[in-house]
Amino acid sequence: MITCFGDVIQDILIRPAGALQRGSDTPGQILQRGGGSAANTACWLGKAGADVCFIGQIGKDPAGDFLQQGFVECGVEPRLSRAEEPTGVIAVLIDDEGQRTMITQRGANLTFSEQTLRRHLPQHSRWMHITGYSFFQSVPLHGAAEQFLAHAGSIGAAVSLDPSSYALLQRYGAKRFLEITSGAHLFLPNQDEAAVLTGCRHPEAAAETLLLFYDAVIVTLGPEGCFWAEGTASGRVAAAAEMVEDSTGAGDAFNAGVLSALDAGASLADAAACGQDLAARCCAVMGARPDPQRQGRGIENN
Repeated sequence: MITCFGDVIQDILIRPAGALQRGSDTPGQILQRGGGSAANTACWLGKAGADVCFIGQIGKDPAGDFLQQGFVECGVEPRLSRAEEPTGVIAVLIDDEGQRTMITQRGANLTFSEQTLRRHLPQHSRWMHITGYSFFQSVPLHGAAEQFLAHAGSIGAAVSLDPSSYALLQRYGAKRFLEITSGAHLFLPNQDEAAVLTGCRHPEAAAETLLLFYDAVIVTLGPEGCFWAEGTASGRVAAAAEMVEDSTGAGDAFNAGVLSALDAGASLADAAACGQDLAARCCAVMGARPDPQRQGRGIENN
């Protein structure tokens, strides 16, 4: 089993048809989709046919019901608690180039605690995936994130970690983050996050520093693909060519492609290529999850 832990969010996707008209009306497209970085990764893994569960917290509201059903439809086992706080929500503004700007209300995610986590932790898991969001902005959630890492060590699971947000990393502190998460098997930053943590904009130099803390590193580079490094080996993988409809969740889909391949015994280089393929599929649809209009499991159905 692959276990994912983190925020689960209702995404409200907004694509204006042209420039925003301040103080007036702007026509556009508005969609409701499931979101949350680790939750998105779990859904892409489930659609790929992986045995996967997701641990998180939703509110006692219709949005929570919607998100719980979304996990089931993607083949993910939802291990969700219900909080009095409302389900988290993000307004995602998507521009003409498919790039997104997000306004976030994390809601029920921020009250997730160690006590709640204990009720959902697996006794056996090959991989345990977590994102940096679980370390930011909440003392109870931070404690649960540290417990998640400790539990992975106790059952011998490999840990994959996506640091999530360069802005929140800056506020949290690079040194603190590296110390707390050191020892994870696989680290999955984008170029901006790697630069915040190491002071290096060049992915090769950043990865070299990050290997002092993690066993393997893949730095994602957007349309330029990614750079992977493990031990003394390293290399680049080109991005898969797809038209960008919406880049929301591309990094989460990339993580799912990598984990699915590694879990099947692939090398890190081959896993990075699988990640690029799945990220491209994500960019070709609106939203951060597999297209809900397409049925069935297996990457070919996405």
